[in-house]
Amino acid sequence: MNEVLVNITVSLHDKDWDSLQASAHKMIPSFQIMGIDNELDNVCTQACGELKKEYNLIRKTK
Repeated sequence: MNEVLVNITVSLHDKDWDSLQASAHKMIPSFQIMGIDNELDNVCTQACGELKKEYNLIRKTK
């Protein structure tokens, strides 16, 4: 999990949106493994989907 957080930080700093999305998405299964509430898992899954839509809009405008 620590490696994923490092990748998220670096990707955000470098504005590497593809890597950021991939790293954030990798965290979702960890919530279930660690027994974190299903509601949080759903919120994170929804957030990843919304961020992906926003990212695609940003890419289209450049």
